[in-house]
Amino acid sequence: MLGLFKKKEPARRKYQTPRRVASNRPGYVRHMTRQAKRTRGGRRTYDVLKTNRLTSDFLAPIESADMTVRGKLRKARGLSRNLCANDPFAKKFLRLMATNIIGPHGVGFQNRAKDPGGELDRRANELIESAFRDWGKRGTASTNGLLSWLTLQTLAITSVPRDGEIFFRVIENFPNKYGFALQPLEADMVDDELNGVARNGNEIRLGVEIDEWQRPVAYYVLTNHPGDYQYSTGQRHERIPAEEMIHLYLVERVGQTRGIPWLLTSAQRMRMLSGYEEAELVAARTGASKMGFFYDGENGDTYQGDDEDSDGNLITEVTPGQLERLPNGIKFEAFDPQHPTTAFKEFHKGVLRGIAAGLGPSYNGLASDAESVSFSSIRHFTLEDRDFYMGLQSWIIEGLHEQVYPRWLRMAFLTGEISLPFTKFSKFNAPNWQPRRWEWVDPAKDTKAKREDLGLTSSPQQLCLERGRDFYEMVDEMAEAQDYARKKGVTLATANPEKQEENSAEAESSDKDD
Repeated sequence: MLGLFKKKEPARRKYQTPRRVASNRPGYVRHMTRQAKRTRGGRRTYDVLKTNRLTSDFLAPIESADMTVRGKLRKARGLSRNLCANDPFAKKFLRLMATNIIGPHGVGFQNRAKDPGGELDRRANELIESAFRDWGKRGTASTNGLLSWLTLQTLAITSVPRDGEIFFRVIENFPNKYGFALQPLEADMVDDELNGVARNGNEIRLGVEIDEWQRPVAYYVLTNHPGDYQYSTGQRHERIPAEEMIHLYLVERVGQTRGIPWLLTSAQRMRMLSGYEEAELVAARTGASKMGFFYDGENGDTYQGDDEDSDGNLITEVTPGQLERLPNGIKFEAFDPQHPTTAFKEFHKGVLRGIAAGLGPSYNGLASDAESVSFSSIRHFTLEDRDFYMGLQSWIIEGLHEQVYPRWLRMAFLTGEISLPFTKFSKFNAPNWQPRRWEWVDPAKDTKAKREDLGLTSSPQQLCLERGRDFYEMVDEMAEAQDYARKKGVTLATANPEKQEENSAEAESSDKDD
């Protein structure tokens, strides 16, 4: 009978059935409701990772850097080259790279070899600098004799953004007086469609042979350019050791073997903007060319016009201020397409801002647009652009200049063009690269700030380096100018800021006394 009066258990709420969840701690079991688990799991998930109608077209392949571009590099380079040939903003981007990274005179070079006492070996440095300038002239620096060292630098900084990479083959014992020259090779010459295993067991990725540490061992170069008229499917490869090649490209991912064109990020926007501009231009030109249409009314006279073209279409001459009476039944319908529309300007700017963000330089610099900007804003973007360019200057110096110079110096010693002891090669191998710098944005304020900073955190040598000048050469030039002026009885203004302030104060005091 007691079983008939057993107390009934209260009903539990939905989704709150205790569940036993194992923990990392042995012998420990904790309870968590289904509702808690659902809430907790929802908080851990990013909304963009959820698959729904808004995110179903998001592609998220997990591929290596080389797998992402395998079989697509030739198409990517072709598209990028087409943009640089036809799109004005792509062409402007390449000009910005050449102008701001290399400059009109190239990356400056000065040697800094020092004696055991720490003093600069002026004679040796001048000898090496003179020889390097002589080698860099057209006719010596490149194997074909057509490119100077300045042209090779410019070619590098324009080829990498357009093609993604460039190769320089280092030719030692070349038949010139320095026994050294560079052979530039386009990215197409290294066969990116060659993949597999080499005879020595190394892996070949996109035409580059790498060892077990992914260090380049050799490059497989085609005997002819694949886009040349002499190209044949049966052409051979030439295996060039990595020691003879300089492969210049921007590494964006770990394990990346080949370079990717920089313009790909903005390529779609650039093509769309170009198509939109063309459509607006054609519509505006059509609207400016055609004023309207004549059509016959019911039972109206036939309109004769002034003349007929070769296709039989009527032509009517129109002059300013002219009024014409139409025949009975002939009506006129105006044609006014209203192009370009008022939204063209803002839409054009918006798309171009996205293009500039993908390329690197600011919108104002890429579009040459200084409309509706203040001095402070244009100063901000100018300084930001310069930081961007200085970063690329360091990159190209590390990847090109510091690879070329020690090899050139070694051959210049061995050929006897530099009459210095080869046993002290490590001493004389002391290059100091000085990339181009720019004028101050606000000269008065910037000069005052540098003057106050002088001796605190910056040295005169550092300040001269920031302006692209050599401190020691500048002092020598100033001393020479002072000596020459003194011989001619001319007093030059001193370069000492404190002395200049004292002279100015004395001049003001004398003016007040007078």
